[in-house]
Amino acid sequence: MKILYFGTVCDINEYDKLLENCSCKPSVAPIVFENALLDGFSKNRTDLEIHSFPMIPTFPSSKILHFGKCVNNLKSGYSCRWLNTWNLPLIKQFSRRMDARRILKKWGRENRGEGVVFTYSIPPFLVKDVIRLSKKYSLKTISIIPDLLRDMYINDNSNSFITSLKNLYLKPALKRQSRYDGYIYLTDAMHEVVAPQKPYMVMEGIADISSATPPDISIKAEKRSIMYAGMLHEKYGIVEEDLLSAELTMVPAGPAREVGLDRSLIAAYGHDD
Repeated sequence: MKILYFGTVCDINEYDKLLENCSCKPSVAPIVFENALLDGFSKNRTDLEIHSFPMIPTFPSSKILHFGKCVNNLKSGYSCRWLNTWNLPLIKQFSRRMDARRILKKWGRENRGEGVVFTYSIPPFLVKDVIRLSKKYSLKTISIIPDLLRDMYINDNSNSFITSLKNLYLKPALKRQSRYDGYIYLTDAMHEVVAPQKPYMVMEGIADISSATPPDISIKAEKRSIMYAGMLHEKYGIVEEDLLSAELTMVPAGPAREVGLDRSLIAAYGHDD
């Protein structure tokens, strides 16, 4: 079976170079996870065509005005092509969608009735075309869900113009997120939110990383870290015993906000009035 894959995966070294001059630096955790996932596909000799939309901040947070069409060779043995992207507000997702739509049409004609379209998460710019064109060319659709789409902008200022545009962009995707044929979730509870009636499996065991070189557990993280999809041990050497006596603190991640009828109070973590 042939698979057309859309995700954020790319060569992590090249990605780091692109982010050097960015004022806002996204986490590399999704890319690390996707590479592990693709390594699992590679070991099963899956026929995979990969197209990527790396998480590069929009101009002016990034000085990059255009990227895409380059090809990265991944450690899994696959290569991935970046979607053509004009990295400007509003135009960014539209340019990606046009390139992805062209790819979907071409791949759909060549693999009609026998292929699978696989997406990492539910990309709002892509989901409408994935559902529509997959139905047209009799393709199956599968999405891997690491985060709930409804929570994507939960920490943004709900009164800002930018957040309003994001929500306008997000709502059509929320309506279509249950229309895939199957799902792979990070936790079992996610399927009740996304698509309760559709086939699914939990992500555990999808990517076989047992053959990876064991970490040096004597080396601990020098700064506070967040666990993402089980990478805490692999990256920093943290084992279960380390957490038995650990002091864990959970705090809100949202920005400070003015509250009250007269906006005389400030709501923020650590602020008591």
